[in-house]
Amino acid sequence: MALLKQRLGLRVTALAVVVALFDLGLQVPAFAASPTISSFSPTSGPTDCVVVIIGTAFTDFMAAQTDLEFVAGATVVDAADFAVISATEIWATVSVLTPGTSYNIRITDPDGTSTSTGTFLSTPGAGDCGPTVVSFVPT
Repeated sequence: MALLKQRLGLRVTALAVVVALFDLGLQVPAFAASPTISSFSPTSGPTDCVVVIIGTAFTDFMAAQTDLEFVAGATVVDAADFAVISATEIWATVSVLTPGTSYNIRITDPDGTSTSTGTFLSTPGAGDCGPTVVSFVPT
């Protein structure tokens, strides 16, 4: 029973510290880093194409707290179907994008936002374009 009270006491103390920092206007220490997008493949494709996005901090928050979007100027299209494969990889299915338009890829979670420097060119037609395997181990 004493161990249970001790653990409960530690949790209450931690919560009190967070509330006190918030009341004082101080920033609560972050436990997660902002997501980053370093690359993606392929760089063009039709609707239903699967894009593999490489970066960091993709698993710091649940997928439900993460937004993935294709952005072209003021046009923002949600990637309704994406899967977080690992902390460094996401697979996203291209939504209905305007053919001939280039889109940046943007990921947002509670800790920040990252936008790709490269663009994804939406091509006409429909179909699947799976990820391209460039290497594998062991050979």
